[in-house]
Amino acid sequence: MKTFVKRLAPNERGITLIELLATITISSIMLSVIYGVFMTGLNLYNKIGIEGQLRDDADYVVSRMMNKLYSFPFDQIEYCPNSPKGTCITLVNDKYVGIDQYNNLLDINPDKDYVDENGNKISTATKIELVETETGFYQFKIDDEILSTQANFKGSTITFQCSKEQNGNCVSAMINIDLTVQHPRTNKTLHLASKFGW
Repeated sequence: MKTFVKRLAPNERGITLIELLATITISSIMLSVIYGVFMTGLNLYNKIGIEGQLRDDADYVVSRMMNKLYSFPFDQIEYCPNSPKGTCITLVNDKYVGIDQYNNLLDINPDKDYVDENGNKISTATKIELVETETGFYQFKIDDEILSTQANFKGSTITFQCSKEQNGNCVSAMINIDLTVQHPRTNKTLHLASKFGW
């Protein structure tokens, strides 16, 4: 029993310098590995978050454009006259589509021009353009509404390739949206393209 108690008695010598140096060395190696893994994970998390934000901003802009194109009944498409090519398109609606009643007869969807009570031709238009905001960012604008996002769309273009002309006007086209999306917190640039016909 005396031997057992003697073994359990604390060693009052303390730790040696070699033991202390070995503990510090092993701890520093483990901490540097853990810190490196942690920082790599944090950087990857930020990168994926920013990429996701850029894609969300691009999806938002394209979906708003497509909603406008599908909800606005336009008859022709043209580039804006005072804007650089690729930064602005105008959708023009100058045809009447509706039901008129003439002497108790219905005329459904006549192909005729909008006219006012004086017989003057009326047309409605909507404009999609890339504009520079007060902050120096480039954002898309539909009519008077700027599609505000965290991304910068500098270098993006919106163009069309006319597939059918009528009286000098483009009445059928393939619309191309090429987005160059940048985020202020990173140098990463994302390039996305979308095409749809009308």
